Amino acid sequence: AVSTFPHPRLFKPENFSVSSIDAFTATGTSNIAASKKGRRRVTFAPRVSLRRSIHVKDFSDEEIRDAWFCQCDFESMQNAFARTIKLISHGAYKGDDEQHCARGLEHRGRSGALVRLENKRKGLFAVLCEQYEQIQTGIFNDELIHRAFVRENVHCRLSAIEIGIRDQEEARLIHQEEANKRQLFH
Repeated sequence: AVSTFPHPRLFKPENFSVSSIDAFTATGTSNIAASKKGRRRVTFAPRVSLRRSIHVKDFSDEEIRDAWFCQCDFESMQNAFARTIKLISHGAYKGDDEQHCARGLEHRGRSGALVRLENKRKGLFAVLCEQYEQIQTGIFNDELIHRAFVRENVHCRLSAIEIGIRDQEEARLIHQEEANKRQLFH
């Protein structure tokens, strides 16, 4: 049996800043809550839920066939991606629908590929400049090299966060709609 989940805690964009990205990349963990007034805290959900599942070793051959992708699945997805990329490249893409989804394919079209290439070049240039400066001064610090790259491409991370926030809101609305439907039938 699956217990009910409390509403997810939503990401609050106003608690996010470029400095919190820098803090995240420097430590490897997000500490957005701790950035406010320097305090740290741990919170727990009011309810604990458990979803039982069987171990992969206990799957039958039929369950594995039903659950895992096979080569023909990958080929089918690749063909669908190719059709979507073709629409994007020709400027005929009208947005996500039942047939096409551009998520993750943005860099596959000509303009997206150029933007991605430029981002990579800028990141590489930032790293090379930092390395040059370190060689000139006799300092060798890989963390400074890492930060130079992160600073140069922080706009990519911010863009990804914006997309994530939109996805979160869309998921929340879908969840709310499904919850409303369930209430109507109970």
